[in-house]
Amino acid sequence: NQNKKKRGGLMNRVNSAASWLSDLPFGGSRKTYPPPSTDSMKGVGDKTKRYYDLRQKIDELLPLDSQRTKQRVQGELRVNQYEPIKPDELPYTVTNCPLYPPDGYPYAWPVTDIVQNWPPDDTAPRPKIHQGICVFDYETEMEKAKIYREAEVPFVVRDDPQVLRTAERWNHPGYMMDLMSDTPHR
Repeated sequence: NQNKKKRGGLMNRVNSAASWLSDLPFGGSRKTYPPPSTDSMKGVGDKTKRYYDLRQKIDELLPLDSQRTKQRVQGELRVNQYEPIKPDELPYTVTNCPLYPPDGYPYAWPVTDIVQNWPPDDTAPRPKIHQGICVFDYETEMEKAKIYREAEVPFVVRDDPQVLRTAERWNHPGYMMDLMSDTPHR
C-alpha cells in the first residue's frame, strides 16, 4: 500500500511536469505533421512543423532521383578515395571480395602500424590506409553483404540510395544551418 502511494505521487509529478512542458513556447506541443518524404520513419526523428517545412523546401530543390543523387555524391561530395596501404599483403581485394568470407577475414594489422600511418591526433585524410574490410556496392553486391552478415563479420555497404540522399541534403548550402537553427545541443 505504501509503494502504491509513492508510485501515485511520482506519476502525479510526472504528469504535472508534462503538462507544464507542453505549454512552453519552444515546441512542447505534441502535434506532429505528416512525414515530409517517403524516407521518413514512423515514430523516429523530428516531426515538428519547422522540420516539415524545411524538408518540403529541400525536397523541392533536390527531387527524388536516385541516379542523379548517386552521381552527385560520387562526383562532387566524395572527395577522399582511400586505397589500401599494403594491397599485396591481402589475400583478397577489398572492393572485389569473394562471395564468402575467406579464411582469416578480416585481415588486420598491428595497431602500431595503423597509428604510425595515421596518428589519432592528426585529422588530415591519408590517401592510403590500412583497409582490410570488404566494401560492397548496394546495387550490385547485396547478396555478398547478406552472406558476410550471416557469417557475423564486418563489412561496408557503399552507395545506399537513402544514405546518398541524406548526404546530398546535408551538403546542400544552408541546409544544416537551417536544420540546427539556434539549438546548441543538436
